[in-house]
Amino acid sequence: MLLSVAIALAGCPRSTPAPAAAAPRLVEIKVVDRTAPAEKLTVDTTALGERAAADLRAANALPVVLGAPPVAGIDYRLRVDVRLEVTEVDEKGILRAVVEARLVRIEGRVGESPIVNQAMAERIYQRAEVPDRAAAVRAHVERAVDDVLKGLADQARIHLGGRDDLIAALHAPDSDLRAEAIRVAALRKETAAVPALIELLKCDDARLRDRALGALVELGDRRAVKPITEAARFHDVAELPKVIDAAAALGGDQARAYLDFVATGHPDPEIQALAREALGRLDRRAAPSPASP
Repeated sequence: MLLSVAIALAGCPRSTPAPAAAAPRLVEIKVVDRTAPAEKLTVDTTALGERAAADLRAANALPVVLGAPPVAGIDYRLRVDVRLEVTEVDEKGILRAVVEARLVRIEGRVGESPIVNQAMAERIYQRAEVPDRAAAVRAHVERAVDDVLKGLADQARIHLGGRDDLIAALHAPDSDLRAEAIRVAALRKETAAVPALIELLKCDDARLRDRALGALVELGDRRAVKPITEAARFHDVAELPKVIDAAAALGGDQARAYLDFVATGHPDPEIQALAREALGRLDRRAAPSPASP
């Protein structure tokens, strides 16, 4: 009996586990010098390309394997555009380095946006203090590239990393990074980000508050109704319409109770009217669909 079972099992085809999805890599870096010929300055694109690779390896945002055969739809290429500008009047000079870095998926999906970071670094100097202008320019450009690529790596961790990277970015000190993390959380429908988004409703930055509110509505998690309404200032007629719309979009018993309270208890007739309209939207959504004939 055991032998027959063994033979039967041996004859059964074994299922092969599905291959794990390939992790994205950076396989190409290109640095382009956009400096106008009139500036009589040039960028060492080879050296900056090597520096960019070192920066991104140190940042550990994605593996850097330059020259590897690219996997279409998965791997990335980086393009760094650099433009130098120098203005010198009398004994004073201003050196500007404009840097833009674009991380693009090779043969990515149609309409997919690149990951972009850009900045202008400016240095004011006394000409007498800069005997070697070429060395000063090189050092300035390198610092500018380092800064831009650090920001790009932070963004790449949001887009290419896991849930923990995304939620960590929602607590980042950089407001632009938090704004991007809010956007990605909404796009991914990442409900694990709800507590962090609720915390952002209390921040001093009105832009972040509005984005967090929009993301919570997009996620549709009714846990957010109570904190949204508690964070609202009842007499702030500029902010209250956003909260009314958010409560109406999320729905539920808490949203209905809040809207009813505003509709009957707010001193501003326009705010009362907005709340009544929002209650009407809730009622229409809750009403059963008419039976088809």
